[in-house]
Amino acid sequence: MSYSIAVPSPSLAGWTLAEVLDQCGMGAVSVSEEVDLAGPWPRGILHLSLAGQSARGVEVNRNEEALVVRIMACSSRADIDLALALVRTTAPGDDAVVELEEGGLMPLSRALATCDAAWCAQQWLYGLRTLTGMVDRDGSVVTLPGAVRPYHVGPVHLARLRARGGDLNEVLAADLLASQFPRQDGIFEASVMKVGKDGDGFTMAVIGPGVRYLLPDVERFALAVGNEPLIIPRDLLPTVLDVRPMDEKQYFLDPVPEDHWTEVIASAQAALVPAVDEDDPEPPKPWWKFW
Repeated sequence: MSYSIAVPSPSLAGWTLAEVLDQCGMGAVSVSEEVDLAGPWPRGILHLSLAGQSARGVEVNRNEEALVVRIMACSSRADIDLALALVRTTAPGDDAVVELEEGGLMPLSRALATCDAAWCAQQWLYGLRTLTGMVDRDGSVVTLPGAVRPYHVGPVHLARLRARGGDLNEVLAADLLASQFPRQDGIFEASVMKVGKDGDGFTMAVIGPGVRYLLPDVERFALAVGNEPLIIPRDLLPTVLDVRPMDEKQYFLDPVPEDHWTEVIASAQAALVPAVDEDDPEPPKPWWKFW
């Protein structure tokens, strides 16, 4: 679903990474990896993005033979423009030969003419239609690595997007972009923690009162209370807190007042206690007692 363009023998000598990115003319380009922007373009893979504009970002792999620029499926138009700007900037000249994933070797000028506005629109539309088709056909949840964070789409969230009305591709593209750059002041993205040993652990995020959260896709949540947090399964979260879905697996949570937090804890504790079986003289322990 992605599309790659390779620039053999890229023109990078004498330029720092920051200078190459600046020459693209796309504004401030962010690099996900920790690299020396004042040094040369390093070997290996980098992920580049534009703040507020990138849905998927652009993957660039500098190997021994070429600079390979990869356009991800469901990329925003800004992502595609950034990818083509990188190709144009790093090619030694208009007559330099580049390699398109579909089309093979050709001069840069011809490659850029091939990747015109109609081609860009086709790439954008194909990825979105493929994504919705997979969800509709299989009923599965598809996870896209985004420019900033993952984006999860499944039957439930796709139904929400359809209910908004309008062109589904436009709605999906806007929602994907919004998930990368939420327009909310003071939002805190809860960290994902791995608890337990490999193969026998679980992922968890901590929630407390008074904070506006973006809650990630984890298996359990720890509600802050005293010295020992109350751990609940993720499926219980919407029943005890007024969360708003960001996608199929992630949520927004507005700040919960301190004086209401005790009610949240009490509600969660009550929901965790299993029902008593009248035929069982010794009721089972709540699941969290085994941890």
